[in-house]
Amino acid sequence: MEEFSKNFKRIRMEIGISKLKLANELNVAISTVDNWEKGKRLPNILNLFKLCEILRCSSDEILGMKLTDK
Repeated sequence: MEEFSKNFKRIRMEIGISKLKLANELNVAISTVDNWEKGKRLPNILNLFKLCEILRCSSDEILGMKLTDK
């Protein structure tokens, strides 16, 4: 969860979108966005996909997933 919140905040700030605007676009409360950013909660799968679309990032990037060779 910590990896997500750190990446989420960094990407949101790089894009320059406020928590309020993001909350409005996702149709969630600003406290929900704040909880994601503070690492208290994670978005559900639908909000994660919407979030990635708005922030123009991949789910791997925001979740901090690393590809490994098998």
